[in-house]
Amino acid sequence: MVSRLDRLADRKTLLTGFDNFRRDVDASGLMEGLDAFNEQAFGVLTSSKLLEALDCKEDKRVVERYGKGDPKNRDDGGAKLMEHFLIARRLVEAGARCVTLAFSRWDHHGDNFGALRQDLPLFDQGLSALVEDLHQRGLDRMFQ
Repeated sequence: MVSRLDRLADRKTLLTGFDNFRRDVDASGLMEGLDAFNEQAFGVLTSSKLLEALDCKEDKRVVERYGKGDPKNRDDGGAKLMEHFLIARRLVEAGARCVTLAFSRWDHHGDNFGALRQDLPLFDQGLSALVEDLHQRGLDRMFQ
């Protein structure tokens, strides 16, 4: 079985290959600015802050406020994992300026009211807990 570190090393090797190709193709210096961003992105991916944010060691009451998801509760869209909302807050705490999460389907083509009656209470629980936590922790600058 391939470990996460092995996959990350493979991705870094691939990225290095792309960087070398770009340098060979564009000797004018236009690509140099991207190297700093690539290093910054790689730093984020390997940061201990990211690992801590993804390791959701939270008070039981906080986890209950967000709700518990079920990885089997999946249709042709994203899973309905309430933990994603909690991870989003933890990523903002770790310094992420933009966080995207998937929840259920993005487009209902039939039984819209039935599907949304099932999805929206869960979505409301997770989103309201996220927004409340962002405000309580002073992380709501994005809303101002």
